[in-house]
Amino acid sequence: MIFSDIRDYLQQHEYATLSDMACHFGTQAEVLNPMLDLWQRKGKVNKLSPSTCSRACKRCTISQEDIYQWIGN
Repeated sequence: MIFSDIRDYLQQHEYATLSDMACHFGTQAEVLNPMLDLWQRKGKVNKLSPSTCSRACKRCTISQEDIYQWIGN
């Protein structure tokens, strides 16, 4: 898994929790955190707390996990 894999996944899904991505990539969340932090520093990813999710679609069950949103081009 490389940085572009995370980019592609978030671009395709728009929103994802850390556990969703860890499951998809077959890795531990601790492996993803530094990569997601880099995308955040570059201004491509927003980290949303579950209480600030404004998704009216209700496709996810609100949990205590942070939600990552792709905002880059």
